[in-house]
Amino acid sequence: MWTFFRADEKLQIRRTPAADGCILEITTDGTARSVRFADLPALIVFQTDMEALLLKTGWSFLSFAPEERSGRDRRDWPRISERRRWWTDGRVTQADATRRTGRRRKPRK
Repeated sequence: MWTFFRADEKLQIRRTPAADGCILEITTDGTARSVRFADLPALIVFQTDMEALLLKTGWSFLSFAPEERSGRDRRDWPRISERRRWWTDGRVTQADATRRTGRRRKPRK
C-alpha cells in the first residue's frame, strides 16, 4: 500500500490480485474506488502515471507498507570510515585533469 498526503487529505493505493487480472484500489477520505486491469504491467503503467500526477498536483509520498526490508536497520550503526564510495577514490575526471594542468584540452577535429 502506497500512502500520499496533501494538507489534511490522505490517499492510499493498494494492489490486489484477482482471478481475471489485478485490481488497483484507491482510497481517499474513507471512500474506496477500484480499477480492474487485465494484467500487472498495465496496472503498473497506470499507477506510475497516477503517482506522477499526484506529485505534480501537490501530493507528497508518505509511506509504503508492508516494510519489505529484512534484517536489522543499519542506518543508525556507526561507520568505521566516512568513505561511502571508496571505489571512486582513484578515478580521475576531466574536471580533475583541468584543475591539475590549469588549461583545457583542445577538442579534436
